[in-house]
Amino acid sequence: MGNKISWKDAAKLGGTKPNDSIFARPNKYGYRINIAHPEIRPLFERYCEKVGEKILSDAQRHHFEDLIYTMLARREKLEQSNTDRPSDGRPGAEADTERRINVPLHDCNGQKVQK
Repeated sequence: MGNKISWKDAAKLGGTKPNDSIFARPNKYGYRINIAHPEIRPLFERYCEKVGEKILSDAQRHHFEDLIYTMLARREKLEQSNTDRPSDGRPGAEADTERRINVPLHDCNGQKVQK
């Protein structure tokens, strides 16, 4: 047999790059969300617990992804409403706006996700 190589070396030789995005690369299954992403993984595991499955069916996975897209749309809408507000003229009001934009990630039940 040949020499063993690490996964990192194999990935380099194969020309693959890690995906740091929450969005999956195009794939034959039609999945759109990268469940290995550190912000998505806790949500995915919680969803699996909620449906009582360790391995999801395609329909369950697509439902999970729809929930993530709904959550992202809600977050984007909230960010837009926060950035559209005019400053009230107080010193540090811009800093308040900055704080409001960094909304913590919530799961499909509306509970805050711990990082």
